[in-house]
Amino acid sequence: MGNFIVFILILFVLAALLRIDFFFTIVYLLIGVYIVTRFWTRRMLTRLTFKRRLPERAFLGEAITVTLTLE
Repeated sequence: MGNFIVFILILFVLAALLRIDFFFTIVYLLIGVYIVTRFWTRRMLTRLTFKRRLPERAFLGEAITVTLTLE
């Protein structure tokens, strides 16, 4: 995400120097996308849960099956 912010800043400077309205519009759109994705990923990660299922007993050297479930 750090490179994305640098890209937005460079595009903003370019838009300010050249005074091209289309570049300003693209910068505003990218900033909006960045803000929405930041909040959306945080919200989704707080609701993410996982369960791990494995046998109750296992012997040394025995291969066991572990099931991971993401919800």
